[in-house]
Amino acid sequence: MPSEASNSLPPLSSEDQERYDNLLRWLGRKAIDNDTTTNNEDHDNPEDDEPPRKKQKTGNDAWDDDTAPSDAILAARFFRRAIHPHLKMRTVFLYGAESAWGIATATLTDKQRRKRASFITAFDALLRHVPHLVNVLRRLYALRKKGHWEVFIDKFAGLANSTRSNDSMGIKPNLQELIVPNPDKDVLAPPVGGRGTKDKRGYRHEVLRLLLMGCPDRECFPPPVFNNKSAEFDDTRTEEQLKRAEQILDDIVASKYACHEFQFHSFLYADDSFNEDDPREGFCRGEMLIRILRRLWTTPRTVTSGLGEKAIPPDANATKHRVYAVIEPMVGYAACHGLVAMMPGDWNNVAGNKELYDRIIKVFRDSPLWAKQTLEFLTSEVFEGASADSDSNAAEQAHPDRSTASDHMAKMAELARLEREATADDM
Repeated sequence: MPSEASNSLPPLSSEDQERYDNLLRWLGRKAIDNDTTTNNEDHDNPEDDEPPRKKQKTGNDAWDDDTAPSDAILAARFFRRAIHPHLKMRTVFLYGAESAWGIATATLTDKQRRKRASFITAFDALLRHVPHLVNVLRRLYALRKKGHWEVFIDKFAGLANSTRSNDSMGIKPNLQELIVPNPDKDVLAPPVGGRGTKDKRGYRHEVLRLLLMGCPDRECFPPPVFNNKSAEFDDTRTEEQLKRAEQILDDIVASKYACHEFQFHSFLYADDSFNEDDPREGFCRGEMLIRILRRLWTTPRTVTSGLGEKAIPPDANATKHRVYAVIEPMVGYAACHGLVAMMPGDWNNVAGNKELYDRIIKVFRDSPLWAKQTLEFLTSEVFEGASADSDSNAAEQAHPDRSTASDHMAKMAELARLEREATADDM
């Protein structure tokens, strides 16, 4: 329950005061004598988050990450990587801070509460991950009439949103190592990455199209070929599959083809694991997905082989964020980067990026037993013997429902229901 704002806050500890002063310097703000809170019921419009406000030069203009306090940088990076990559940051801070420290809003309707739920939960997850910043952020919020809070939100949002593009810059040019079986020997052909290759990504690329298709369509084609060598395979495709393959190629040439909206891209599945009767089998266990998670959380040097007996490097994101277990948002974030890496364009203009994340999270939410087993598998593949950290569970959050009208998504939902019933019977 939100607590009613008081007229003043207790003094900050010496450590918190130092953090607070560092934040003010970063924000280009001066410390205000006799800082006090006031009951401020003025609310910003949460729809004003995207695009971010125009950057104002105030005193020491510090929009560069190099001048930001390390705590703020890490918190912003963590939010996008392990809490939610798409939620509007201004809305998260508006609803979240009001719920945590503002005046109780008992007049909210059920619809308004549902609308705010995912934003409040994401904000709470952030506070749980950075408990040492809670008092500092609360003081900034208390001084929102002075403008501190507004400037902080803008700068924090800038840090958070740059995380997606920065991570993408490390993944997209290195697409080959995420796909080929042995990057030391195998070559992705035609090549991608570097100058002049942007148009070769997407469904027109002979290999990428197979990874971008849903599994039923991918089964209509021969397996991918590397090194420009012809590969022998036992062609057991039916006449119907052969005709379907021809139709898909015609649609690709006409720019009419895309993965069916109720299927998942085949790169998310372990090889040859797709099961029509249980579409969750092998889902989120694809080698490309695992390699992206390794690149994001451990080090590029472990992308293909994993950590093995080696410890997680001190400069790895896992170490910086104190995360040693895979959770659902990390999987969705990695899957989105896989899609972005294989398509022309960047994070903000690849179609279906946000929808892919929401649908993946929904499968995890609807299938608790499958989710537990899948996350344990991914944790072992990414972190191997690393010790788990309680903070890695800080990103529990709500996700919008998605339609399950298709056969595959309907089967996932039905299997999840049966699973829940079976679990209830055992209790």
